[in-house]
Amino acid sequence: MKMCRYCLFFLIAMCISCSSPQQDVNRISNPSYTVVTDSIYTRMPGDIFYRDGFLYWHDPFSAENFLHVVNAETGKEETGFGNMGQGPTDFTFPMISVSSSHGIYVNDLNKNLEILYQWNAEKDSLSVFPGTYKNNPNAFRISCIDDQTKILLCPDNEKLFDVITKNDETMSFGKCPIKEEIQNASDVFKGCLAYNPLKNLLLYANTKYPYIAVYKRNSWNDWILSAEQNPKCDYRIVEGKLKFDSDTSYGSLGIALTKDYIVLSQFDFEAEEYVERDNVGRDVKSMPRSLFVYDYELNLKKIINFSFPVFRMCGDPETNTVYAIIVNPEYELIKIGL
Repeated sequence: MKMCRYCLFFLIAMCISCSSPQQDVNRISNPSYTVVTDSIYTRMPGDIFYRDGFLYWHDPFSAENFLHVVNAETGKEETGFGNMGQGPTDFTFPMISVSSSHGIYVNDLNKNLEILYQWNAEKDSLSVFPGTYKNNPNAFRISCIDDQTKILLCPDNEKLFDVITKNDETMSFGKCPIKEEIQNASDVFKGCLAYNPLKNLLLYANTKYPYIAVYKRNSWNDWILSAEQNPKCDYRIVEGKLKFDSDTSYGSLGIALTKDYIVLSQFDFEAEEYVERDNVGRDVKSMPRSLFVYDYELNLKKIINFSFPVFRMCGDPETNTVYAIIVNPEYELIKIGL
């Protein structure tokens, strides 16, 4: 009899739990924003970065001064730097990351060139510190952990991330979200990479489907998976190559880390026009118009829908401000408060 009462109590508790309403995601349509500048002159902008009150946007079609420095408050373009070419301090394939102390690093994918650029607005001067690093031609993204350590996203590797130090120490970590051995891993596992130095957290968001992983840094060679979203997806392997089914959701095409949030540029087809997988990214009109806002435990908190494509973005890790390049209908650099 006592056992029956316990069973009845358990069933009632389960029913109450299952019938309790889940917390709704806050949906926001066309929020207010501030235009920082509309002077973004390029065929298609590259990545954008925030550091110490300045925004750095990359023009991948410019051979000279391919990085533009914009005051985040006034919108004034302060300076530009970085040249393409074959000279000793020229780049052939630049990869850009934010210094954890001050400035912007530019590394060359194809050679061991690394340059730290530091802009001083008060003195109206640019300091340039050339150096070297252990390059990996198979890397897709780079993130600066501190001035001694960088992480490379290497989609072809069995472990996705290579850690390299100034002392040429190396280690690898990070699991592939799909277990099968495939020949097109460099395409399937490419994605967005960002590091929050105030929280010691690394975020990887896959581009091809909505896989997200957060890693906690304990030391340069000790990283722990702290949160993960790996939704079921349908795919086939044909002649060694993985192909996602047409109805598989696309992943993230942009990332911003703020004080409290992870912000991803993803499609929200409840609020925006459907885009076929094969057409995503072919032009600016096929980019997402929505921002998915998560906390650092990957709980979805908000979905922000715009009427225009959100092309590139970055965040301020000390506040909850997001900066983005949008198409409305020309390129604009805007500021959004979360």
